[in-house]
Amino acid sequence: MHTFRTRDAARTGALLLALAAALGSTRAAQAVPVAYLEAYASASDGGASGTEVGYDQYVSNSRSGSYSGFGSFRGADASSNASFGVLRAASSASASLSVATSGASARFHDFLTITAPGVATGTPGTFAFSILADGSMDASHGRADWMLAIQVGSFAAKLLAEGEVFHDAGGAGVSGDPFGGIYASGNYGFRFGEAFSVDVLLGVGSSAGSSVGSGSAFVDFLHTASWQGIAEVKLLGSSTSLPDYGVTSASGADYSRAIPEPGTLWLVALGVTALAARSRNAAQAA
Repeated sequence: MHTFRTRDAARTGALLLALAAALGSTRAAQAVPVAYLEAYASASDGGASGTEVGYDQYVSNSRSGSYSGFGSFRGADASSNASFGVLRAASSASASLSVATSGASARFHDFLTITAPGVATGTPGTFAFSILADGSMDASHGRADWMLAIQVGSFAAKLLAEGEVFHDAGGAGVSGDPFGGIYASGNYGFRFGEAFSVDVLLGVGSSAGSSVGSGSAFVDFLHTASWQGIAEVKLLGSSTSLPDYGVTSASGADYSRAIPEPGTLWLVALGVTALAARSRNAAQAA
């Protein structure tokens, strides 16, 4: 009997370590601030596996990765898309008397500069931001999980939000943390007039397996994890928000406000992938 009751803490930790390591290597390799995007998707059935990786070391509009495969008794789909300020990722897995897993991640890496009238370059300050994580997930003889992490400047990578649902082969129902929309927020220090890095990562994963029938799981961030803007900027140690400030970025994205979502082509593609996966899962469970 395959069980999925334990949260995959190792996976969450690995994603945070990868985020920190990637940011460190980027700093060492770049003489000037360069914004870039990553999208990654993978799937495995224990014997076969496949991955597709998308990676840009320069400014671009979006980056996508996807993978599907494995045949009639097991299947896995993963999709991801990254644009500056907006991340999307989805994964699904289904298996009949076998095991299948899939995972995807999307990431944006940018450099912000905050200025304010009358505030000298190098003056320490703080800024507050929020990110909306909106998606859905479910599992039957499987597990689905997600995580959202950030690293700002030289501060350590931080887990902003996470969740999972799971259902054992002999369990009575789904347990865990299904959700609708979650606002994740943070507050970080910076220096006025000096560029600092912002690195945000969205990761999702699905596992399905059963020795007594069919199993399936999906986690779908079709509705995205999106930057909701900077809520306030203060001088370090002050309790008063500055009434006027400006925010620029290496990519050209406006992080002072909610980032608008990109065009609908990605939504259509990801929606087709998710619907196809759910249809296959339903057919196998029947």
